[in-house]
Amino acid sequence: MRRINYVTPTSFLELLNTYKKVLRERKDYIGKAKFRLEKGLNVLANAAVEVQKLQDDLTAKQPELEKVLKEVAATKIVIDKENKDAQEVKKVVSVEEAEASEQAAEVKKIKDSADADLAVALPALDNAVKKVREIDVKDFYELRTVGKPSPSIVKMFEVVSYMLKLSKPKKNTDEKSKEADPDGFFIQAKKELLVNPKDFLR
Repeated sequence: MRRINYVTPTSFLELLNTYKKVLRERKDYIGKAKFRLEKGLNVLANAAVEVQKLQDDLTAKQPELEKVLKEVAATKIVIDKENKDAQEVKKVVSVEEAEASEQAAEVKKIKDSADADLAVALPALDNAVKKVREIDVKDFYELRTVGKPSPSIVKMFEVVSYMLKLSKPKKNTDEKSKEADPDGFFIQAKKELLVNPKDFLR
């Protein structure tokens, strides 16, 4: 849409917090999947114990063999079904766990990269803030009197114009300053920014 977008330190930190939040959510998800798997395996272990008890009872109670066999057959059907369900759950959990591990690794990689960039950016930001605080408002009053600005002054006001989203200046038609400020950024600064140097500095 031909718009210029800027990333502020606050939104950048918010982005990092979002990465951390996603990482925590994925860890919680993996933990819950692991808990479900352990629970399913415990159910299978308990069922195996119950089957052994039934077999012992069959040996001790021959007269009731037919009745117990029917009960065992019914119990085995239930166990087989639970076993199949547990296996299906295990397969799903294994796939999801692998995906979660891959995503967690990707998030960690992004986070580490972002932390490294942040470690470089923060000192630069602190230095920039320090430099701005060292600016003397008297310098802006002196700039208003400059007739032919240097290229660095023109470039500085061009950057400020973009940062403050000022309207595009008119081409400079003044023959004296046209060579130094062809696009009119310094003239625009005099009219819109240096009229009140204190407000501009703030």
